[in-house]
Amino acid sequence: MKIIYHCYGGAHSSVTAAGIHLGLLPTHRLPTGDELMRLPYFDKTDGNDFGLIRMMGVDEYGNEVYVLGKKGMGERFSRTLEGMAKIIGAEQELRVVNTMACVNWIMMIGGYLSRRMGLLSIGRPLVIYGTRKAFFHLVKMVKDCQLKARDKHFHVSLPRNKKSTDVVILGTTTAHHSILAARMLLNGIRNSDLVVDTCWDAWLESDGSPVFVGTDKDGNRVYTIGVGREMETGARALACLVQMFESDCRPILITAVRIKNETWVRTAAALSRWPGGQWLNRVVSKRIVSPQLDTIREQVESIEKALHTAKAWDPKSEFVLFDEGT
Repeated sequence: MKIIYHCYGGAHSSVTAAGIHLGLLPTHRLPTGDELMRLPYFDKTDGNDFGLIRMMGVDEYGNEVYVLGKKGMGERFSRTLEGMAKIIGAEQELRVVNTMACVNWIMMIGGYLSRRMGLLSIGRPLVIYGTRKAFFHLVKMVKDCQLKARDKHFHVSLPRNKKSTDVVILGTTTAHHSILAARMLLNGIRNSDLVVDTCWDAWLESDGSPVFVGTDKDGNRVYTIGVGREMETGARALACLVQMFESDCRPILITAVRIKNETWVRTAAALSRWPGGQWLNRVVSKRIVSPQLDTIREQVESIEKALHTAKAWDPKSEFVLFDEGT
């Protein structure tokens, strides 16, 4: 099993939890500041590390333990990672733990001063103090995770079908321009009968889990995921997750569909939960997305081209495509 502890920056609470899990920290007493600082990655990350899933070690049961800084992606990102694992058939082999529930305001301030502002002399003592205050909450969280991981300690054979590809389209929301691009891919980019009216419906916006849109004529399965404002962080984390299971899963393409003013679409989707918000969501979304249909079509054409060319990943391109032997 692979266990991922995640927090905002991947530098403090998640690293401490992983250290507890791996026996790098005592659990019967508070760790010293030196013991915390000796942990890999503790208060040592920067903005380039967001979205990277980094291995901390292997526990006594053979479970691989990782840490992840998710930036501002919130609790829903646990479901995003779990959903991606389900797409590749690895949901029984993954456990995701959000450590943000244990984070206190002292850790937040200290982490901001240390990692964001570079004020180590002020921020680091604060974050160490805050981590020690949160320590036994983290111990309890880790013990709960270890118990559940122990109960689920088995290996499953992941499905492999090298003739088709899973396509995951990322957007600020699961619906709107993301699902519109998915339907263009499934129904034909230039299909004049393509119905787009239902793409604005807020019920299509999920809780962070991937939404299955359909399967094309070649057997490629198409999904959408809403990752909010943190597009780069989300794409990187999902790519890292697939790499963890790369040898077992079928080819997968992860790409983003971007439009201008897409943050307003996300805001409109959030407002749809309030009385009258559904109407506002449809009006705002239509006004922003409809004039950009040609932009979306161009991006879908690029996705279609990638599906019908060599199965490889060009690091300079917008695509992340994993396949055996790449």
